[in-house]
Amino acid sequence: MATFAAVLGALEERSSDAEARRVADEARACNTLAGIDDDARRLLERRLHGLIASPVRAQEDHPSWTKAGVVAQVYLAQAGWHVAESQGPAWIQKVLTHSEHVAMRPDALASLLPLLELVVGQVMGREGSAHPEYYRVVVAPHVPKAAAALVTLAELAPADALVPLLTLITKHLGQHASTYRPHVSKLHALCMRLLFHPYASVEEAVAAAPSHGVVRAAAQLLSALHLTGAVADGHGKVSQAQLWLAPFSEMLDAAFAAVQGVAPSLGGAMSCAALGWGQSTPDYALGIPASHARMQCLIGDGSQHGVLLCYLTTPTPKPVPVPIGRIFALARAMLRVRPQPSDAPRDQLRMEQAYMPQVRRTGLRLFALAVLTFQEACWRYVLEEESILEDVCAAAENAPTADTERLMAIRALGVALTRGALPLGSVPGAGLVLDPASTRVQRLARLAISACSQVLLPPAPTEEPAAKQARLFESDAVALAGRMAQDHLLAQSPLGRELADAGLALFLAVFGPLSCSPMPGSRDLARTGALVVLGIAEAFVEGRLLDVQRAESLQLALSAVRTLTALVVGNKGALLAYVLLRTRTLLEHGALSRVALLRATCQDALAQTLPLLRPRAPPVFDSVDSAALETHESDVVPLPRPAFNAARRGADALCKHNRIGSGERPHTIA
Repeated sequence: MATFAAVLGALEERSSDAEARRVADEARACNTLAGIDDDARRLLERRLHGLIASPVRAQEDHPSWTKAGVVAQVYLAQAGWHVAESQGPAWIQKVLTHSEHVAMRPDALASLLPLLELVVGQVMGREGSAHPEYYRVVVAPHVPKAAAALVTLAELAPADALVPLLTLITKHLGQHASTYRPHVSKLHALCMRLLFHPYASVEEAVAAAPSHGVVRAAAQLLSALHLTGAVADGHGKVSQAQLWLAPFSEMLDAAFAAVQGVAPSLGGAMSCAALGWGQSTPDYALGIPASHARMQCLIGDGSQHGVLLCYLTTPTPKPVPVPIGRIFALARAMLRVRPQPSDAPRDQLRMEQAYMPQVRRTGLRLFALAVLTFQEACWRYVLEEESILEDVCAAAENAPTADTERLMAIRALGVALTRGALPLGSVPGAGLVLDPASTRVQRLARLAISACSQVLLPPAPTEEPAAKQARLFESDAVALAGRMAQDHLLAQSPLGRELADAGLALFLAVFGPLSCSPMPGSRDLARTGALVVLGIAEAFVEGRLLDVQRAESLQLALSAVRTLTALVVGNKGALLAYVLLRTRTLLEHGALSRVALLRATCQDALAQTLPLLRPRAPPVFDSVDSAALETHESDVVPLPRPAFNAARRGADALCKHNRIGSGERPHTIA
């Protein structure tokens, strides 16, 4: 627990910046500086003012600016806005003066960053804008000087200080966009240099490895530069939409050129000088890896997003025109990169074939991210007659049985077709609406069923069969009939289990249009898929193959139970006659499982399937047996008593009075 004495000790000369950060975090958690008295407040402010006023040459041995910045941020957050009213003008003057000195000594910029975040990000940021009089008198006169100082520091900043400085400029530009109009050219040149200059030449592109943090911060700043444009078109001014679209179109052109450069035998490299990149060289040993590196720079790999995707996923305060058709055309071009007959040298063809699977996987990631980003806006591009959806299905069909490309293709299809939240997160799927009468429905269903059934089928033999087969008896077949599927599940690789999990999600997404499809064979596919899902769930639950240490097996079992429950609950056709009773028995056994997560999932599934077996029972609780209710032909439901009616009550009282006057006894309720 950080006391006030510990906070003052962290501001001593002998303390380090790491100690000051630790004490500041503890003080923020314990709310230490919120209730200090006036004497302690004056002592703390005097200590902070002395550290902030220290010269730049003193930061080499003792980073006093860092210690003062981290403690002052906690002090401002806990003590209230009156701290900024009393100390803000002095802090602003000192920090702007220090920024001029640091521009001549960029090695001291890392020590100044906490003070810049305090002054520019908080005092001159949204907190200052929330107090109009303070903003007019104190903040507004210093905003242009602060913007110029930040741009100058960003141009001279070392690599370790780039990310927080670019993030601070992006935040400040969003609040004072018009102030940054004179500095747009410098910021644009800075972003282009950080993002694309390492890939300018073919020789340097192969070994380029920029930091992902710098790439993301620079891409967000590049996306925010469009705020400096005009709000609307006309009067000879460049609008915000035009400023946003210009870098994005240039990056798309460079991405097309990079994809064609990976496989020059398919159509030749595209002559495009976008982003200042040199054209691909005829030397395939150097040109193909360089084009692949440029493609990863723009679109990314499996671990991180590229510049194009970071730029695309950065939110904008106002709508901007996005070329959705060109994005899907790029993904489709990447999915169609496959070996074809060519008269190119054999070594070149071998190198191209080594890079082609990576290009197709990147195209699948681009497709999945595009449908998640654009949602309903991309439906008309995906649901065309000859659209990218056919290429994604072809990627899943042409890939080997247990391959990463097939897994990614089936997952991408599940993302595109799933409605609501995805199974692995809270991101909503695109929810593509398929025509039940189209052939795509059966094609997708076959893909899902084949991916799920692989875990129940024996693996392909890797050796020649023995000349003399072992003798099999009927009793052995009967005894081992229930063990075959369980043995196959145990022999599956983690990739095979993930593939089956993706197939379950895809089958659940396509089951709706499949169950109501008028095409011949649709009912057979729906029945076959339901039985496959039931078989996977039974093999896990009945065989007791689950262990909390096997995450892939547990995830597959839970997905099978949830998918089976959704199929049974959501279907109102003849499929219930095939799987309902077996599903009920399976869920009852799973509710007694020793694995807590599976037990809870089966119990929830039992509550969902209860109205199907006992339609008149309460749908949530089954603590009371409903057999007594089911024996009656009709239930007597007591009607609510009518509201008070003054006229009716007066008539009843008058009738009662007449009866008493005539000598009749009034009727009483026993």
